[in-house]
Amino acid sequence: MNKKDLDKINLPNNLDDIIDEAINMAHEDKKKNKINKGYKKVFKTIAASVAIVITLGIGTTTLAQGISNIKIMFEEIHDSIKGNGSSLKYETEINKTVSNNGIGITISEAIYDGQSLYITYKVESKDAFKYIKDDKFPNVVNNQMLPLADIKLSFTDEKIIERNGRIEGKFIDDHTFIGVGQYDLIDLKKPIPNEFEFITTINALAIENMSSSDDEGQVFKGNWGFKIPVKVEKSLTKEIDINDVNERGLGINKIYNTPSEIKIITKHPKDMEIMSCMLYVFDENGKMILIESDKWYDDYSVATIIKDDRDFHKIRVEFWSEVVKGDEERANVDKDIIMYSKEINLDN
Repeated sequence: MNKKDLDKINLPNNLDDIIDEAINMAHEDKKKNKINKGYKKVFKTIAASVAIVITLGIGTTTLAQGISNIKIMFEEIHDSIKGNGSSLKYETEINKTVSNNGIGITISEAIYDGQSLYITYKVESKDAFKYIKDDKFPNVVNNQMLPLADIKLSFTDEKIIERNGRIEGKFIDDHTFIGVGQYDLIDLKKPIPNEFEFITTINALAIENMSSSDDEGQVFKGNWGFKIPVKVEKSLTKEIDINDVNERGLGINKIYNTPSEIKIITKHPKDMEIMSCMLYVFDENGKMILIESDKWYDDYSVATIIKDDRDFHKIRVEFWSEVVKGDEERANVDKDIIMYSKEINLDN
């Protein structure tokens, strides 16, 4: 981003107060939820983004070279990443670095698969990072940074935030963090053009202290601005039209199947309350699949399933009138609580 572009970014006069308030809010939320979901699902966002890479096949491609650190990190968990060396056309290589207050942030790539936007980050600090490991549990490592950022896309003023409010990745040493920010774009009202810009100003980065809920962690304040070009490659997303609704007004509109996740767009009556029916999804063996997020709107909802290297061929989507334990199999459920049920073949 050049000086002319930076001059267009207006920062509030009370920026420090806003940053402190946001950090305190995150700190209070941490107290209420002492076991962070991110610690239980290490590298999930990384796995999701690299799943796209694996699906298309990479070896010595531009993307593999551009995010070699992320590739190496992923290989620590999955050592079987192989590719055919084909040329990737869907990723935008940037390698743009902005430095401020002893922190350098580099954005290497932007990848949009038709549903989610993935941005790769590298954060380098002159001072050593703290709280990389949990003092009480040495085997538990911190895998995220919490950004406070203004984010927008060039074609809309709609609000954009990181999924789960964090950048997930790995501290490769005491001075370097690499990770991926994931941004859901499926809810945008405006159609997404074939090319657009991801515009962000990061005002602070925080590292949580996993050992203490009374410590806000390590916070870096500054001003890091980026304007990143993005190219759309919707061929990575398979759209399955369902358009099935029962007499209760419950049903499925469509399903989006990507290399990293499954999004289910459901239907429900406008006057239906959010807790009056529960959405559950099962694999072809009847085992319940964890729903990562379920956003409820006026007459529809958007449920997201992270594949986590699993290959789903068929799923069954159901609405239930009662809440059951997450590990309960469909075979043990009283059929009277099932308000809607439909099997979907994802291979069609």
